[in-house]
Amino acid sequence: MKNVIILFMLSALPLLGFSQNDSTHYNTEDEFNLWGCPEKMPEFPGGVLAMMKYLDTKAIYTERAINDSAKGTVYVTFMVMHTGKINDVRILRGIHPDLDSISIKLINDMPDWIPAENRGKSIDCQYNLPIKFGSQGIGKPQEPEPSKYWRKKGLRKLSSVCREKYNMNDEEINCWYRFIIWNYNSYTLKYLDLGELFKKQKCEFNSE
Repeated sequence: MKNVIILFMLSALPLLGFSQNDSTHYNTEDEFNLWGCPEKMPEFPGGVLAMMKYLDTKAIYTERAINDSAKGTVYVTFMVMHTGKINDVRILRGIHPDLDSISIKLINDMPDWIPAENRGKSIDCQYNLPIKFGSQGIGKPQEPEPSKYWRKKGLRKLSSVCREKYNMNDEEINCWYRFIIWNYNSYTLKYLDLGELFKKQKCEFNSE
């Protein structure tokens, strides 16, 4: 029985930079910048939406967890090695033995990631990920509310640009609008490079 919501802590950075990372590990002292972050964060293949889909389809409640009415957020930390391999998966804060074990297995079974980079060099990087298990919205991530800007002005401007410059239809525009709400809700359109966004990301938002 599938009974899980995946919660992501998205920290949008200008343009395409965003992650759920809280702490970072580097091999040598010259491999970090002034902010203590790599120039390019590690990424699940296909991006954040692909990771949400992976977690949502793979996370299965056990009978014991259901009987115990277990719910809440499991905080997991792991290393994305310079090879893209996942290593050293640990629970930072658990909620139930079965849900903790499910979370560890979800991370261990992930495909290889795109590793972090600094100065063009792939590096090891620690990544923290919260996974929220709950009973509402079974099998779906809970979609954030659009900001005041994106509810009206941002949506109108995005729709106009997408139609006139990129020849998108209403379905495509809606998909990218929801993608932006997930990842760049706190930014206005002028801070987003739509050309780079459309080139580097793929919008496949399943609303079912």
